Amino acid sequence: MARESLQEALDELEAAVVAAGENAVSLLERAVALLEEPDDAAAHEVISGANAAQNTHEDIEADVEQLMALQAPVARDLRLALAFALVAYHVERVAANAGRIARLASTSLPPPATRPQLEEMGSEACSAMRAAVAGFASTSAAHNLDLEAAVLRLQEAEQAVVEQIAAHPGADTGTALLAARYLTRVGEHASAIGRRTAAVEFGRAPVDFNP
Repeated sequence: MARESLQEALDELEAAVVAAGENAVSLLERAVALLEEPDDAAAHEVISGANAAQNTHEDIEADVEQLMALQAPVARDLRLALAFALVAYHVERVAANAGRIARLASTSLPPPATRPQLEEMGSEACSAMRAAVAGFASTSAAHNLDLEAAVLRLQEAEQAVVEQIAAHPGADTGTALLAARYLTRVGEHASAIGRRTAAVEFGRAPVDFNP
């Protein structure tokens, strides 16, 4: 009975983390769209969603603490329980970056020349997060190499935005620079989730508490 109770608790945590991940990607997609077509109401919804994601993260952490105290998981179950808290953290950071982009877009749009690059980065970042969450849900580390490659592509794209702005400086370039940075960070969070998935399956990977 105790084992069944533990498995049920793990299943519920997994469902909560996956749902939070899907929500974060949805918020990010909406935020990136605002860089092309501003919408104050939509921006407010994204920002509110990002704030709510913080509460979800805290709820998941509290559930993990309760599971650890009451169920005392070991081996793979212990690694999985710890992973829920760490992955929930990275998911919340993705939602927070979506909120930041929405705030930027509601203040000032990026230069038109940078928007296609930012849209591409947004698509790359969302795809990476979807792959990371799917990989975690299936406890498959198969996406890890793709996630690392996505991070490299986002870093290169961010550098391209920086170089483009350096060549054509202006008062409205801050949004482009910051949005590109936030999107690259999303890719890095996705990669961190991939590494955590590998730790669950293979029992090795550095514990990463950093954003």
